[in-house]
Amino acid sequence: MSEYFIEIYGEEIPSQAQIYGEKFISNFFSEILNQKNISYDSITTFSNVKRIGCSITGIPSFRESEINLVRGPATDSNEKAILGFMKSHNIKKKNQLKNKKINEKEYFFFEKKIPKIHNLEIFRDFSFNILNNFKWKTSMRWANLSEKWIRPIKNIVCFFDGKKINLSFANIKTTDEIRCNTFYGNARFKFENFQNYNKDLEKNFVLIDRQKRIQNILNQIKKIEDRKKIKFNFDNDLLIECANFCEYPVIYEGQFDEKFFEMPEIFIQTILKEKQKYFSFSNEKKQLSNTFAFVANNKNDKKRTIREGHQNVLAARLKDALFFIKDDLSISLANRKDLLKDIIYFDGLGNLEEKVNRQLSLAKILSKELNFELLPVHEKIILMSKSDLTTEIVREFPSLQGKAGSFYALKEGFRISDCNAISEQYLPNNDNNNIPKKKFSICLSILEKTDHIVGAFLANKKPSGSKDPFATRRSAIGLIRTLIENKISVDIEKYIDLSMKHYKNQNQQIKLEILNFLETRLKNYFKELGFETKIQNAVSNGCKFNPYIFYQKITILFKKIGSNDFEKFLSSFKRLHSLLTNKNITYKIPNKNLFKQNEEKELLEEVLKFSKFIDADNLNIDYLISFNEIYKLSNPINNFLDNIIVNVENKKIKENRFTLINFCKEQIEKHTIFSEIL
Repeated sequence: MSEYFIEIYGEEIPSQAQIYGEKFISNFFSEILNQKNISYDSITTFSNVKRIGCSITGIPSFRESEINLVRGPATDSNEKAILGFMKSHNIKKKNQLKNKKINEKEYFFFEKKIPKIHNLEIFRDFSFNILNNFKWKTSMRWANLSEKWIRPIKNIVCFFDGKKINLSFANIKTTDEIRCNTFYGNARFKFENFQNYNKDLEKNFVLIDRQKRIQNILNQIKKIEDRKKIKFNFDNDLLIECANFCEYPVIYEGQFDEKFFEMPEIFIQTILKEKQKYFSFSNEKKQLSNTFAFVANNKNDKKRTIREGHQNVLAARLKDALFFIKDDLSISLANRKDLLKDIIYFDGLGNLEEKVNRQLSLAKILSKELNFELLPVHEKIILMSKSDLTTEIVREFPSLQGKAGSFYALKEGFRISDCNAISEQYLPNNDNNNIPKKKFSICLSILEKTDHIVGAFLANKKPSGSKDPFATRRSAIGLIRTLIENKISVDIEKYIDLSMKHYKNQNQQIKLEILNFLETRLKNYFKELGFETKIQNAVSNGCKFNPYIFYQKITILFKKIGSNDFEKFLSSFKRLHSLLTNKNITYKIPNKNLFKQNEEKELLEEVLKFSKFIDADNLNIDYLISFNEIYKLSNPINNFLDNIIVNVENKKIKENRFTLINFCKEQIEKHTIFSEIL
């Protein structure tokens, strides 16, 4: 069995492009090998900042000869079409064609013989195809070449079965020479096989396996932890990114002046991570340490120039941040409200000042549902909740939106619980899966997400396919989680309506799109929790856009399914439901005067008793308790069906009995749509 190998070496490949590139290579080869019916054992992709490629093992050296049937025209086609087919396949005589019927129609077929071929030739085509058709998200040309790649290419190595595949791309001809880590000299070696390639590169300070690079970083960080008695603030995304911009990670530690702790720790951590790509640590008191660590490609720093250079750059960044903070504090958040007029929210939907005014209006309504008093200080906070977008610190570090506002509000003398609402309105987010817990924070968070979702749809910036540039899906999931995890019953549809009213746009088609979007998010959320669609549908009456009530009912129903009482009732309901097939259902109370037997009267009495547990909006007074009431209907339903003939000759009695069955089903399915789970 043979091995295929390709490595494309060049200038620095961005971190995300490495991950994307490996997926593309893996998908390309798995698909094309399956299409061509070429067997293989495994595809191993690899990448780092300088190189990307793959190894495929267990490939047959040759593709055996085979016969392919090529379909031609129908046998009753005109002579010109038949001769044209023969000419295109170099067929001399008509008797070389075979006849075969497909779907009652007869066609000519030609047995095309494909000779035995060395797979090296096939993989040469594959290699050329992947180089020419690689779908980088962004790519570039260089040196007046027509070919594109993520970054300029310097070397291509391509082998099959120990033999070099000769091809050229972007004026680069394939070689057998592997280039090593240029930070340690110009070492090179001849490619033999993938196993030796791995070993030889590692000897020359190159790790092509991302997980090895990550583990290498963690091992070095552990030594810093043990030596300095501090704890690494683990950040998986940052680990992957740092592992991707080196060939052989070397960890250096540095320190910054403790005077910078006059700014919040989150500000420092943001600068460390986002601007510098540095790792942070915490001390024994779980406070941010002034020690940081960073990844470099070179371990030769005898003069400490690498370490000191990074410390100096970080110090400059932190000084800038302190300057921004001092400058920002010269204008209060309240006085910045007028500056919000200059920041467009969504094109055509006004500015941020109008947004905070909308949120204040709706907060006066929502606060009553949340059972908390909206004080004047809360109103001030809401009007200031977007003011940090006008600050220098947020312009420089956008991820500090909300956090900066909370810090500045605290500096201005507001209570910490009220200040926290400014940052917690954006929870949960990618960096923090926590949800807001205080009622004021919850209120602001619900209104922020509702307004954002409505605004995105009104501005036609809604999510499409895999694209969601304004994180509208994240807002929807955050809204759902906030309500469910805080056990808050709020009808989202009501606030969608109110929000659209405040936007002065009540387009019903757009509202329907928003509701469909939210319904899909809810269904997907519950599916991830393990609840089937049919169970969701069964409890959706009256709570489709009330996530907490919806969740409560799903959970209760899920636990009830399978119990003896539940299965007994479901069996009786199934009998009842089966009688209504293809019947015109009329939901009205039957005429008692037309009852002829006690079982009719008993069933109606029990159903009317049960209906007391259904409120005017089809939401159950107590869903769990009402199950005990609904179980009481099992016997009356069975007694009715066992002893009553519905299809009697008397038309009025017959219609009245069907009306009774319809009424019974209608009242039961206000509770749960049992027909969904039959």
